[in-house]
Amino acid sequence: MEPRAEGNFVDDPKLNKEVDAYSSGLINLVYSRETNGQIYEILKSAPPETSIPQAALLVNDVMEKKLTERGKKPSLDVLLNAGILLIKELIDVGLAGGFFELEKDDVMPIIQETMQQYIEKGLKDGSIDPIELQQATEKIMPEDMKQEALQAGAQAGVPQKPGVGAAMEMYANEKVKKANAGMRK
Repeated sequence: MEPRAEGNFVDDPKLNKEVDAYSSGLINLVYSRETNGQIYEILKSAPPETSIPQAALLVNDVMEKKLTERGKKPSLDVLLNAGILLIKELIDVGLAGGFFELEKDDVMPIIQETMQQYIEKGLKDGSIDPIELQQATEKIMPEDMKQEALQAGAQAGVPQKPGVGAAMEMYANEKVKKANAGMRK
């Protein structure tokens, strides 16, 4: 199978070029000697809804480490768009290898689960900025979903626009939670 990149998810040519470059690197890693043995073992080891997110996280971690060593960091938009291409490639590998069978309706839940795990990991380890995540997801949300999210956020006291103030408030709240947790011990 020849590596390929097809990142034309958005109307921004610069972003598409970055997505194409990043996804090419990811797909090359899928087939490289460095990682393909691990990927095949992961894909064989569990059902696709479990194994594909694990394999995708492994490949993306390797790619991010390689870029970090070079002093580069892809934007969240690039990571999310290239991640979808990676997931589709891993599905193709699993199907071609006979590791599992999938119906067309099975693909979207796998994409969602993989993205959920990636985002949770990134928020936990600090590699994803919550403000950048909010901005990136707002770009792709339908207008009715945005309005519902804004209303729910307003009821919970979340500011409507991300910004430095919101980031500082989140940081301060986190410090207060840690301090309170320390005092309870």
